[in-house]
Amino acid sequence: MLSPRYMLESTLTQRGQTMVKEEWHQSSPNKWRTLTPAAKEMRRQPTKAEDILWKALRNNSLDARFRRQHPVDRFIADLCCLKSKLIVEVDGPIHQDQIEQDQVRDLKLSQLGFRILRFTNDQVLKELPEVIRKIEKILID
Repeated sequence: MLSPRYMLESTLTQRGQTMVKEEWHQSSPNKWRTLTPAAKEMRRQPTKAEDILWKALRNNSLDARFRRQHPVDRFIADLCCLKSKLIVEVDGPIHQDQIEQDQVRDLKLSQLGFRILRFTNDQVLKELPEVIRKIEKILID
């Protein structure tokens, strides 16, 4: 079984010093190459709720760095904090018809050590302060 964490190293030269920059990826290199174009497209066209939540969480606003539409294993997480191993999903109406698939996905991601929080579009759009509070509570625990 493959480890959920793959490290790619790149060498940087700065003022005559050689440094190693570590980039942590949560998918195998093949999956990463396959998922990255889809993730980039999803970043370009977020739902209204995803965009609002992203604006609230970006720039370390909760002292946590979130990545948007980040590949994890064979999935693309809406928002992912790698340091805290937290995935935040914003579910639109389609998720009402794919409850079983979401449960399988959540199980796999939790087996990889991630905690998953799910919010509906309506929760994000109408109760943003409460959504942020719940995310912050999980980050603190």
